[in-house]
Amino acid sequence: MSHDAAELPYEEVVARTGQPTFQRGRLIAAALAIVGIAAFFIMVLGKDPKSAWQAYLVNLVFFMGIAQGGIVWAAIARTARGHRWGSNIVRYGEALSSFLPVAWVLMIVFFLAGGKSLYVWIDHPIAQKAPWLNFTFWATRNAILMGALVLMSRMMLGLSLKPDLAKLKDRVPGKLKALYAKRVGSAAPDPAATQRKLLDYSPWFILLYCIVYTIWAFDVLMALDPHWVSTLFGAFIFMSTLYTGLAVISLATIWTRKPLGLEKAISTEQYHSIGKLLFSFALFWIYSYWSQFLPIWYGNLSEETPYVVLRLSPPFQTWAWVIFALTFAIPFFGLMNWTTKRNPALHQWFALIGLLGIWLERNLLVQPSVHPTAFDLGPLQIGVMLGFLGAFVLTFLNFASKYPMVSSLGIPSGAPEEWSAGH
Repeated sequence: MSHDAAELPYEEVVARTGQPTFQRGRLIAAALAIVGIAAFFIMVLGKDPKSAWQAYLVNLVFFMGIAQGGIVWAAIARTARGHRWGSNIVRYGEALSSFLPVAWVLMIVFFLAGGKSLYVWIDHPIAQKAPWLNFTFWATRNAILMGALVLMSRMMLGLSLKPDLAKLKDRVPGKLKALYAKRVGSAAPDPAATQRKLLDYSPWFILLYCIVYTIWAFDVLMALDPHWVSTLFGAFIFMSTLYTGLAVISLATIWTRKPLGLEKAISTEQYHSIGKLLFSFALFWIYSYWSQFLPIWYGNLSEETPYVVLRLSPPFQTWAWVIFALTFAIPFFGLMNWTTKRNPALHQWFALIGLLGIWLERNLLVQPSVHPTAFDLGPLQIGVMLGFLGAFVLTFLNFASKYPMVSSLGIPSGAPEEWSAGH
């Protein structure tokens, strides 16, 4: 089957909207969230509360990044006019963003309750950096910037959803009719006008993402070691976040397309395209890492070298090589093959491996700055990760059980004067 969006069996797909409830999946996700809450409180009430906030930060950065990266990929597909490969998967990227409001609240909790545990400069200011690294300005700017990004994400999601809700408000199960009618309002949207807005806003949304995540990377991760500086670190974080967002879009489509009736809508050709992108991001990850490592090593920069040496020395050295294999080597060589990109059963493993590699890499960025003598990944740290995973999956499945997981707007191709809804 061609993966051209014009062949999308939209009527066949939307007939299932609101039918799968994912009740078992949501129960499991809720149970994982409870496990995570319990693990966190056991740690925070124990002998070393810093370990609890360390695990909290790692998973906040990781899962918030996936949620943000997902909807940014929808904007990238529109900006690139990815009509053939992106039309039937953009809603999945948008659905991942349903976790963002929860993540923003979790971020505020971290700033207010956990910040002083991890950032030494809050209680012991560094005179030269105090104008930038002081708690009030640090927390306020990140809350506002991330809040603005979350709000724009919600606006983009609302724009994309509204034409579908207007079409389906009288056809969905009764429990959803009131929700759809409320979100549509009194006036049905013009699909062509909505499409143009999405296409116009998408590049600005991507730019805002790059700016906010650069500052977020500097303020939340690099500031754990306030004497270390890397001008490339922001790009390293926002690009690797896109890597995780793409991997989860791929996994989410593989695992839910059958109950949602999307087996014809998402073809092997689209997995081939996603596989090529995952292959490229594995290569870009090592490139951006090397672009930071080489000048630090070659210049023997006194302020920057200790940060790298610590993470490449015991007890972190073995984990650094594991991260290299999981994030770059295995996806790179595995996805070089035509078959592994097109076969969802194989494709999913390389997406999972890349995700695990980035999660471990986030641990390697955070843990040595907090506990420089041990790489601690015990049951409680894993429990906190499972809690964030449960909350993330719960919001995604809640979205997928209510809204159509494919967009009637699709992504247009051709010149601007040829754009039309559903083209």
